[in-house]
Amino acid sequence: GLSPSKIASIVGVANVVGNQHRAKSGGNVSNSIRIALKNEITIKTLLNLCQSPFEDQATAAYTLLRNIATHQWGLESVALSGGVLETLLDRAGGSGSSPQANEWRFATLQAIAKTMRSHPLVTRYIDKPTQDRILEFVKQGPYYSKITPQVKVATATK
Repeated sequence: GLSPSKIASIVGVANVVGNQHRAKSGGNVSNSIRIALKNEITIKTLLNLCQSPFEDQATAAYTLLRNIATHQWGLESVALSGGVLETLLDRAGGSGSSPQANEWRFATLQAIAKTMRSHPLVTRYIDKPTQDRILEFVKQGPYYSKITPQVKVATATK
């Protein structure tokens, strides 16, 4: 696993990114942080950390991924990092299947949905069917499970 100082660094960056978004004072995440976070390798590394069996690592990674997704540039970066949205939308455990992972995945997709609604240019990097899947996921909640009806046939026994 990651050292406590590396985990604290991820949380620190997540707080900077999140606080910049919440400030709404026109301040932007510093250019160097934004450039580093827009990197596909960074986004995929975060996604891998989200799948970590170590709760502190997964929580830190999900926090940063969620906070990145609150920015238009971050949403674009997440969307263009191949397979990230698909993994987040995979309820069968694509990005962890523990109750905590379900909650963090849901919070991340909520942030993505909110950012999608506030940026009309989102269709440039997230197609309509994927947008619909994200909105449906958020509507269904973190613990939704598709129930497949099954018919049980009674058999005669002697």
